[in-house]
Amino acid sequence: MPHPSISVIIATYNRADLLKKCLSSFLDQTLSTDHFEMILIDDGSNDKTKQIFRQMASNLPLKYFKQNHTGLSAARNLGLFAAEGEILLFFDDDDLADKNLLGIHLNLHRKYPDLNTAVLGYTDWLPTLRITPIMYYITHIGQHLFSYLSLDNEMILDFSYFWGGRSSCKKEFLIKHEIFNPLTTWDDFELGYRLSNHGLKVLFCPGAVSYMNREVTYHEFCKRCHRIGKEKFRVSKMHPNLKIPGSWGIQEAAKKWENAKRILEARTKQVTLLEEEYKNSLPNVSAAIVLKLFNLYEWSFQSFYLKGYIEEMNQQKGTAHAVPYRKIPKKDLDYIWRKKKSHKYPRALSLSTSSKVSTGEYSSS
Repeated sequence: MPHPSISVIIATYNRADLLKKCLSSFLDQTLSTDHFEMILIDDGSNDKTKQIFRQMASNLPLKYFKQNHTGLSAARNLGLFAAEGEILLFFDDDDLADKNLLGIHLNLHRKYPDLNTAVLGYTDWLPTLRITPIMYYITHIGQHLFSYLSLDNEMILDFSYFWGGRSSCKKEFLIKHEIFNPLTTWDDFELGYRLSNHGLKVLFCPGAVSYMNREVTYHEFCKRCHRIGKEKFRVSKMHPNLKIPGSWGIQEAAKKWENAKRILEARTKQVTLLEEEYKNSLPNVSAAIVLKLFNLYEWSFQSFYLKGYIEEMNQQKGTAHAVPYRKIPKKDLDYIWRKKKSHKYPRALSLSTSSKVSTGEYSSS
């Protein structure tokens, strides 16, 4: 078998239905299957994830690894070390790939061969999805998700654009310097920052297209903001010299949260009522309803960022030292690499039309 040029790393957890659609989107890539591989990391799923793998593996160059449920960062790190390609594309299990996605990522890396150059692709909502006010707001107005409006083709960006799920990079660059940190779920931002100390630059490529294949609700996105608020505080403790966009000083955050928490519940209920009013008014929705929704969305998101930030701060109060991050020592990385090269690294459960079924399965305990 030819050595793959690019490895697609997909971490998944109990999303079998979305995963099947995700994998299916790679069936018609313009890049030959001889030039790419797909590494599927099952983060301890108890649904039909493994069955989906078995169904799809006869038509795709798929490898399957399973670990105990330890989170996205650990899953991505496992995929990183299992990958054979020189280029790594981290892809989300709820996204679909355009048929030219892999070829475009690979060609841009050939155009910009420096190890420290990563590529950010373009993600949009799947055209068949119903775009709700919240989905439109977070991408086109508030730009809390997929904030591409100010970017140009092949624009060089800083580390904060190293977005997991739509970015590719050279494997050697990660192996040589840094990998994902299991102590934060804001793992792409935190890794990007550490890689920036080694010269990371991110190149935007709007032609490398993927599509998000599920709707996002207001309450779901509020939970996301709450989580990121927590992670902003954690990462600020890990890296005291890092200026995190949208963060606050401790006193400022505490004051803002005191004002917000008294009315947060009432305003979230108001959003629910307005969204229902919006739905019932279609197709003749008044601009006033939309404007009220947009203002409440932004207020809500900022308040949930604050909520998470303050909760994490209070939880860590009295901690004498910054939260550490786990950096694997070079001698351990070398050991893992030698095991892999000598074929002692745990095998993937791999099915293909050109080979027998491999019975090996990686399972961490």
